[in-house]
Amino acid sequence: MRTEQDQILWFQFGALLSKAKMPTLENNSIRIKDPQVLFKDGSISEKDLKHYKKLVDSGEQEQAIDEYIEKYVTPYIEEYQTTIQNYISQAESGQLKRQDSHNLEKSVILLTLAFVSLNTKNFESFVSESLSEKIFIDNMIKSASLKKMILDQTLSQFNQLTQNTMLETQSNVLNHIRTLQREMIVENQKISSLDIIGSKLSEEIELFKKSLRKKYPDIYMAMEEGKILKSSIMADGTSRNFKLKNYTEMSVRTTLLNVDRTAVEVDAKVSNDEVVEFYLRDHRTVKDAREICMYLLGDKVNGKSLLALTEEAASTYGIMTIAEARGQGAFGSYCRHSIKRVSNQFMKSLKGEYA
Repeated sequence: MRTEQDQILWFQFGALLSKAKMPTLENNSIRIKDPQVLFKDGSISEKDLKHYKKLVDSGEQEQAIDEYIEKYVTPYIEEYQTTIQNYISQAESGQLKRQDSHNLEKSVILLTLAFVSLNTKNFESFVSESLSEKIFIDNMIKSASLKKMILDQTLSQFNQLTQNTMLETQSNVLNHIRTLQREMIVENQKISSLDIIGSKLSEEIELFKKSLRKKYPDIYMAMEEGKILKSSIMADGTSRNFKLKNYTEMSVRTTLLNVDRTAVEVDAKVSNDEVVEFYLRDHRTVKDAREICMYLLGDKVNGKSLLALTEEAASTYGIMTIAEARGQGAFGSYCRHSIKRVSNQFMKSLKGEYA
């Protein structure tokens, strides 16, 4: 018969055999992080908001965005990602008590809500207090209702890229934890029926762990590499796993760089414009230029690179719509290009040529 010591060996086998880097079960209890402690210093300061505004006002918008992300996005998404990896590791180390499993899942939810709240508040503060005023001045936007429309659309884009992704990530992580615990319970039942001890028990546990790794590669990528974000199903029927840190930094940067593009697009549509000019905004060098951006810059109409605001205008002038260009990769992360309204004189000349 299996002794009590053998039973303890099973429940704590993660501490002996798991290749996870962090110890997980200690005295049959799990370790939970408090989101209020984890993110307590994360709110953006008035001093930094003024500093970022000064950079934006002096024409260093990209620098302000880079500094904001480095200080107020990266450290906290890294904390979140590392904590989630640790939680999955705890679930992978052995069967947890029912209450411990519940507390682990509850902590995942609370951590996600806390990060989403912090990230959203900081984003709103940065846009409204540091970034938007210069963009409105540069584009001669004075209408309060138009400004609100632009800010609302910017926040909507941010929510779509970040908040929804965080909630999907939360769902994936909870599924990982529940899957692992279900496997642990089944394996415990199997071991009870086998009635094995010592080296035989160790061999069974090792084989079980190897089978888990083969059966659930996504879970181990999440636990060991931090790839806790899973993409939606692509056209070829596959999906990809990403580090949440990389995606979050990219989505925040993309949304912030899109504020002035959104401002121009909304203003132009309200004014019933047909086209806008596509131009190089940031002259800093990049390693690989986007093919779509190079194409748009080279495809000139009356000396300007143009994008259409409607399908009708695109057909009339033989150019892409903004939506088509964006769909092919323009205005993505680190894109140096933007759009601006064209003059009435240019538009009059263009219409005359294509009449």
